[in-house]
Amino acid sequence: MPERRRWLAIKHWIRKDLHGTGASIRITCRPAVWPSELSDVVSEFTGSESFSTAFLQPLDDSDIRVAAASFGIDPDAFLGQLDGARARSLAAQPLTLRMLMKLYQSECGLPDSLSELFERGIERLVADPQERRDIGTQSPIPTTAMIEAAERLACYAMLSGREAVCFEDDPPPNALSLHDLAATFTLEDLRAIGSCGICDSTFPASFRFGHRQFAEYLAGRRLARLPAHQARAFLASPDGWSRGVAGPLRETAAFAAMFNADLAEWLSSCDPDVVGLSDVADSGLRRQATLALLDRFRRAEMTDAQLWPGEVELKGLQYDDAAADLRPVLREKHEDGEDVIKFTIRLAGGWKMSSLSDDLADITLDRTVSLQIRTHAAHALSQCGTVSAKERLKLLVAGVPEDDGDELKGIALDCNWPERLSVLELLDALTPRRRQSFYGAYDSFLWRLEDEKFSASGHRAAALRWAKDRISELGDVDVLHRIATRIAHAALGDLADPGVARALVGLVRRWAEHYTSPLAALSRNTLEREPEYVLDQNAPLRADRAARRRLIDELVSAVETRQELFGLAHQTPGLLNAEDFLWLLEHGCDERRDVATRSQYLHVASQLPWERHPENVDAWLHVCDGEPVRTILGNQKSVELQSEEAKQLRERWERYYRVTSSDDETPALDPPPRDRVLNTLERCETKNMRHFGRLCQELTLEQTSTHYEGGERFLTRTPGWKDAAPETRNRIVEVAKAYLSMNDLVAEAVDGVSPGT
Repeated sequence: MPERRRWLAIKHWIRKDLHGTGASIRITCRPAVWPSELSDVVSEFTGSESFSTAFLQPLDDSDIRVAAASFGIDPDAFLGQLDGARARSLAAQPLTLRMLMKLYQSECGLPDSLSELFERGIERLVADPQERRDIGTQSPIPTTAMIEAAERLACYAMLSGREAVCFEDDPPPNALSLHDLAATFTLEDLRAIGSCGICDSTFPASFRFGHRQFAEYLAGRRLARLPAHQARAFLASPDGWSRGVAGPLRETAAFAAMFNADLAEWLSSCDPDVVGLSDVADSGLRRQATLALLDRFRRAEMTDAQLWPGEVELKGLQYDDAAADLRPVLREKHEDGEDVIKFTIRLAGGWKMSSLSDDLADITLDRTVSLQIRTHAAHALSQCGTVSAKERLKLLVAGVPEDDGDELKGIALDCNWPERLSVLELLDALTPRRRQSFYGAYDSFLWRLEDEKFSASGHRAAALRWAKDRISELGDVDVLHRIATRIAHAALGDLADPGVARALVGLVRRWAEHYTSPLAALSRNTLEREPEYVLDQNAPLRADRAARRRLIDELVSAVETRQELFGLAHQTPGLLNAEDFLWLLEHGCDERRDVATRSQYLHVASQLPWERHPENVDAWLHVCDGEPVRTILGNQKSVELQSEEAKQLRERWERYYRVTSSDDETPALDPPPRDRVLNTLERCETKNMRHFGRLCQELTLEQTSTHYEGGERFLTRTPGWKDAAPETRNRIVEVAKAYLSMNDLVAEAVDGVSPGT
């Protein structure tokens, strides 16, 4: 059935069989073949408010990986070849991605040259797929004739700057009309081109090339068959051919140069950066273009501002023995400007020229060279450097005074970890960022460690001592805080080592001074810390009974005061667990231990809701008359219900377990939210600005809250703010301003904590 008849049949089916049924309908197809009148029919059937048209967004790397895997293609190898073939933008569209994957399968890889890739790709896209041939709906125009017609149309589109073709009587000004094309194309020709795989619709009765590069390739190939002076006249800048190519036609000229040596010669002399976009076969012309670009940078006709946004493409410039030309440039002293050496460094890195590794290392380590140049050289070395050259950068892992952004340090670490740095050397280098607002190579390396789940295996004790000063007011949103926390979690499996156990206890006690714990669960979202009650449920100690009990043993041995032990027990998520009561009671009654140690175990046991479990009560009844159980856990077996003692016990029960007269009523907070806010606010003002995070949590509470809510972005929306008096609100604002304005000097002054914490 012809295509148009198929759409008419669908329209008839919708009007006749679906109208009034309440059914939902979804139709998917390529935009190039979607008839606009079908939208009217579907809108009439569903109602304008229930009808919508959606266009697929460009595919990203994850989408491409899924598609490649479904084709039985190695996703990593495929993505690598896409980059090598400069075809990543083509892969962002489903139709061209399918073409690339089929080409990859049939050829066991993508073609090495751009011209070959586009030639084979265009042929596949223009040819009718098997399913159309099977049902007899293929185009009546042969593939070769279709490509030849598409070349002519591409020339019209590229040279006129009007890339769309419109069939309407009154086309928009940016589209080619039937009148414009009447001398060259019939309406049937244009419809055939518009419905083939290289085109897509833009709006009703209009189409354009599905990817601009299709038109650039076809137009360039067509122009290349003209005499060189004619092609040059079409492509040249309005200022004359000696000024190079007109801006919008740079890519078209690059494709033309692949097929015409005279055009390539012209571009290498007059507009050499266009050669970088091309795939010129002559190595001598590529060298000529590269040297011409170097001269332009020397004469300041081009600057480094044109390098980093990607305005100058490098791949098409690469030629054999380029190191002999670039090495002298790297060794020059450029007092008049640094742009030429920046360009040379970028060439060395982009072309993976390992033969220049030592030259790049010399620049990186030369303190007489500007920091920006040294950083560029270090980045290039990380891309292409030899092992020996990268090892030379170990001198920078401790950082250098002039590099306050730690860029050189980050690159040096990335180049040498883990092959040429020990864990201890790495820990020495992992210091807080000197510029808190700067995120560069060092921060990237730290997140690489986090992604690799670095936990200092084999050196846990030293790593735990390192982690003592890695507390951050941002919590585990800060990467160093996350790494320190991960190390503490890993250390739970090594508590049999006395050195690790002592170091972990020291870490837990140090962090407790700042009202946090290294044994808290890590947030899954690295951009925003999860609520405390969620993290508490995922605490590693909660599910690890052996580690929990070993840690209690160590805390009991190390901590002397009951107050500190209580604080550590409650601040360490998952440490208090009712199933440990019998074990704690057993240790508290073990007469082989001294009374002080036994008392510590019982003090921990007293923090558990042990009375709720019959087996715990039975065990307590057997020992409740002995000391120190009697003093710490009590020995009250019975009491007169009407006595003052019974009244006190009831009050105690209500205070600790929030029992009210109604089972359905949520108990009120004690102390109430307003008092909590005022107490925390006072601690912010008088003790430690780091309490501001807790203040934000207290502001989320209501009188009947049972836990802290998730963070509210706007404090003025919280219940605590709405309930606060004007004076309290002003104090909160002043504390917030002070907290947000904390700089490195303030951070150093607060509790002796280093700036990165």
